[in-house]
Amino acid sequence: MVKGHLLNDKKHITLNLLIYGLTHALIDAICILVMYTTIKRLAISSTEFFNLVILYNVLAFGLQAFLGAIVDKVRRPRAAAAIGSILVASSLIFTSFPSFIIVSLAGLGNALFHVGAGSISLNLTPKKAFVPGLFVAPGAIGLFIGSLMSKEINFNTFPLIVLLSALIIVMFTLKLPSIDYSSKEIRKKFDVRLLVLILVLIVIAVRSFVGLSLSFPWNANMNLLIMFTLSIFFGKALGGLIADTFGWSRTIITALVLSIPLLIFGLSFPVLGIAGIFLFNMSM
Repeated sequence: MVKGHLLNDKKHITLNLLIYGLTHALIDAICILVMYTTIKRLAISSTEFFNLVILYNVLAFGLQAFLGAIVDKVRRPRAAAAIGSILVASSLIFTSFPSFIIVSLAGLGNALFHVGAGSISLNLTPKKAFVPGLFVAPGAIGLFIGSLMSKEINFNTFPLIVLLSALIIVMFTLKLPSIDYSSKEIRKKFDVRLLVLILVLIVIAVRSFVGLSLSFPWNANMNLLIMFTLSIFFGKALGGLIADTFGWSRTIITALVLSIPLLIFGLSFPVLGIAGIFLFNMSM
């Protein structure tokens, strides 16, 4: 077991969720800000832009499994979240560095933070989806705010650095949840859980692909864009609560199936698109 505390009271669960949720929003805001401002500032070509996006995604998402194994080995999820946050902050500070270094700092930092903070949020209320959903949800707000900030190339980043630094300090004042790191024997014969894991990974991959491909022409309207962002937030936040109530598999399958026609017709009808994106994000 990790050297932490069993969080059996709502106060400490709420504090952890609040700090890591706010940091999540800030991390995602900074990362999108770094990507856009770096591209604008350097006036790079479309090919260079594509390469930077690939680099960021490989580091931010492709490395999470590898980094997760390391964090489990050293049993320091809070340190991972803090180091990741520091790397992301560094991407705002070292703006004179080459673009690939700036993007690498943001991507690697994003991955480390999500692995560390995600591990903590998953163990605040073990075997429950509501709290992890609340941790994940602020990321949508962060991306929205970061994209708005990126429209001003000379945006003052100092307040972001100060706020992120303060959140890192507060992280180390919080009680940690207990995390079971005990290794379990790997069965040599086929285990149905392996099939379930493979199917889940396929769903995640398809979901990510669709999420990146979604583009609604009415998103240019600020009011609709805000409603769209909130639907992502509440889809992730309430999805866990609904899943805990009605069952995880049943909720995921139902939400994804119902979201498909809504997303298709939502290209022309904003209300349907917003409802569809809400259901689509419940699977998170």
